[in-house]
Amino acid sequence: MGAAIVAGGCAAKRTASAESEPEAPVISQSQPSKPLQAAPLAAQAAPTQSVNSSQPAPAIAEWTTPFPHVAVNRAARQVRVNGFVPIDAHNEKTPRVFLEVLVCSRNTKEHEALVVTDAKPSHVHAAMLMIGLEPGAPGSWRWAEGAAKPEAIAPNGPRIRVTVRPEGGQAVDIREWVVQRDGATRLPAHEHLVFAGSIFRTLGAPGEARAIYGADADGTIVGLTAFGTETIAWSGMYHHDTATEQPAWMADAARMPKFGTDVEVLIEPIAP
Repeated sequence: MGAAIVAGGCAAKRTASAESEPEAPVISQSQPSKPLQAAPLAAQAAPTQSVNSSQPAPAIAEWTTPFPHVAVNRAARQVRVNGFVPIDAHNEKTPRVFLEVLVCSRNTKEHEALVVTDAKPSHVHAAMLMIGLEPGAPGSWRWAEGAAKPEAIAPNGPRIRVTVRPEGGQAVDIREWVVQRDGATRLPAHEHLVFAGSIFRTLGAPGEARAIYGADADGTIVGLTAFGTETIAWSGMYHHDTATEQPAWMADAARMPKFGTDVEVLIEPIAP
């Protein structure tokens, strides 16, 4: 994955308009709904300095917004993304919301994601490069001749923690919003998230083909099942095709915020 990803556009919150932005690398999107909040999910506050101290207080780590809906704190090595809850896990008529991704981009997989954002996956990737991370590779599936199931090739890359904070609520690890269909089993403790970095695809007719960042097309910012295009991938390999593997993971209604709740997503590396 290259270290340079050009900034593109952003989409309006809970709308699907398509006003183009110049020099978008892959897909055009529309105007942002509101700016990022000034305070990060985990504020890096400077300690109070004693009046008699000769040492200056350390500077507060600064947040910048290099892309729409994406903030970066290089000193703290954190990336923050704005989003909201696109599913209703509290609807008595449809209490089970099965998941394929944890965080997706607009107009892709909202019906099977915990959080949707107007941030572009390629912008999230670029922000992670800005805090010093190098991507690995997404997981993939390989079918052997005569095999009943495909062979899983796990993703690799630096380990990542993704924390979510709903508006007015407490920050929790995003895995806390996931439960198995039995309503009790949690994601295995030995599984985790990695900065996989997606892939590039070549799309278009001969003579007009262009490279596209795979997650920009699929919306797979933070994965759960393995599509092979995730910017951030789940290390456990769960197949997205129900003909191959029955859905197992769903949104935990007991812990999920209500539909439409604004959410801050914090992305940061975990030391090996």
